[in-house]
Amino acid sequence: MSERLKRIFIAVAIGLTLGILTNFVEIVLARHGLAPSDTILDDACIGLAAALCAYSWAALLGERESRDRVKTEQDAAIRERTRIACEIHDVIAQSFVGLIYNIEAADEFLPDSSPGRESCRRALRIAREGLAESRRLVRTVRSPLTNAEDMKVAVTELVSLLIENQKIRVDCNVAGDFSDPSPEIKGQLLRILREAVTNAVKHARASELSVSLSLRDGYIRLSVQDNGCGFVPHDSNGDEAFGLTSMQERAQDLGGTLSIDSMPGNGTRIVASIPIPAKLQREATQRRAAKAASAC
Repeated sequence: MSERLKRIFIAVAIGLTLGILTNFVEIVLARHGLAPSDTILDDACIGLAAALCAYSWAALLGERESRDRVKTEQDAAIRERTRIACEIHDVIAQSFVGLIYNIEAADEFLPDSSPGRESCRRALRIAREGLAESRRLVRTVRSPLTNAEDMKVAVTELVSLLIENQKIRVDCNVAGDFSDPSPEIKGQLLRILREAVTNAVKHARASELSVSLSLRDGYIRLSVQDNGCGFVPHDSNGDEAFGLTSMQERAQDLGGTLSIDSMPGNGTRIVASIPIPAKLQREATQRRAAKAASAC
């Protein structure tokens, strides 16, 4: 049913209800020998009808504005992701391509006995890793998540992408109905996951990785654990410190928390806990109850 038809239906329903109520009041007053004009009930009924119509109209307009605002925010987020992906591809990735081309050209002119050849080849490996990382980043930034069915696939594909060409054994588990959380929440969770897995691959040099994502009791819980070298969280610096701060800020922006449990030599465990808004919890509970009732 369109929004306009909803408004018409509500206005007609209120009008009919108030018409019946007014007629009933007039009959009762007539039985007691009172004329409707002698009371304020007619005016009260008319005022009540006008108030209900105004309230219904305002509620519908507010609902429409809320939907439009959410859609506008989602569209803006998608456009921003696309813009960032394009900039990464056009600037960073292409810079790595040019760098690789020039290093390869320089390497051809260096004799095998040259002391600079090993440095040249090391720079070439770093540049190729940077190009591969920028391409992975473009693919993850440009893939918005909108459906509950996408969540398990998105997590699995993202982890597989990040550990590509790495000798890491991965245990990945996703449980729960992710139809309620907004695309923004799911998108931020994937960014936290991406940073946590990247740290395990690049800094921790882990050989085993466990990823768990679940939704229950009104909370989304993301856990990433590795058997890498570990570190002292408060003493981290450089890119690693920036990544940890970024994950914590993303979790806080969603109203949640992020904990980091790590010690040198004992691996690292990162856990993000994100609350689901109460409205979404109620709707999910109602859907589960309706589904259970229909199954009976």
